[in-house]
Amino acid sequence: MYISIGFLTYVLASFVALLGIGLLVLLISKSENRKSKLYRAVICFCIVIFAYCGMYFMFYFRDMVLHYYEVNMPLRCIDYLLDGAVTFFWLRTIGCIFEKHEGRSMKHITAWAWICGAARTGTGVISAIFLLDEYYALRYPSITGAYLTAEFIIVTITSLIIARYSIEGLRASLSRNSKIYIGVVSSLLVLWEIIQNIVDTGLYTGRYISAWGMGFFDTTSPTVFIIGMASFVYVFREDFSPLYYPEKSSPSGGLEEMDPVERAAIQHRLTARELDVMRLVYEGKNNPEIAEALYISRNTVKKHLQNIYEKTGVSSRMELVYVINREGPPLHR
Repeated sequence: MYISIGFLTYVLASFVALLGIGLLVLLISKSENRKSKLYRAVICFCIVIFAYCGMYFMFYFRDMVLHYYEVNMPLRCIDYLLDGAVTFFWLRTIGCIFEKHEGRSMKHITAWAWICGAARTGTGVISAIFLLDEYYALRYPSITGAYLTAEFIIVTITSLIIARYSIEGLRASLSRNSKIYIGVVSSLLVLWEIIQNIVDTGLYTGRYISAWGMGFFDTTSPTVFIIGMASFVYVFREDFSPLYYPEKSSPSGGLEEMDPVERAAIQHRLTARELDVMRLVYEGKNNPEIAEALYISRNTVKKHLQNIYEKTGVSSRMELVYVINREGPPLHR
């Protein structure tokens, strides 16, 4: 029964991950999304999760069905490469979500993504080549204490970094979808890190020859399933649902009766903050006046304008006003 449930969850996780990847490929193929850093980051994250799911599905099949526990060195290296890639691309995704919704550079998150990803990948690959045998047990018992301490420090720092930026995201002016997505995935990744560290400790010390022979419930398959589903739902709702801003409609509920600025924002999928900026541009405000009205920096205003121009296909304020008026009768100002 346990084996059947494990197979089912891995198959579902792979299917959901493929759905998310397919949806992202379709969206990126659209001209307006080809330059989207967020979509590129999310698709890389989804691909890594799918690869991780496939690799562990293979390990699960070998262990539970074939009772073949040896893992050769190339596979061990791929395992640790994917482990570092999950951390790297998730932090990059968080940074891109911040940049999209707040219009500010998040180079510090990118820096931490490189540091955490490189630390996890580097130490893992080195240990896979020189320190671990085909059962993930340490070849040299004398270094066990030092190695486990280093592993614990890296996992703790990675979890703290993910938690820090996730909490910052929950407090920031992001869309509701983004906050839920960050909260769900980050919580799962941190919990997954802790459980995997416990499992790895048993393997490194040679107490077990299989990660599934330790009496632990296999958390990998449900974790990647939920992460894949969260990514699919997030991308779908971000691109197809007008959830970035409040919708005001007439009693009949038609777009034709809406404020032309808001109607243009809906039709071009602008964020709530981009709608605020575009409204002030339409009212004739300059960048310093917009920054003062919205309590943001002038550089942030420029970033929002750049995003608005890109989404609406214009290159100047005059063209933007023309696009707004073209969507419907101008406001009475």
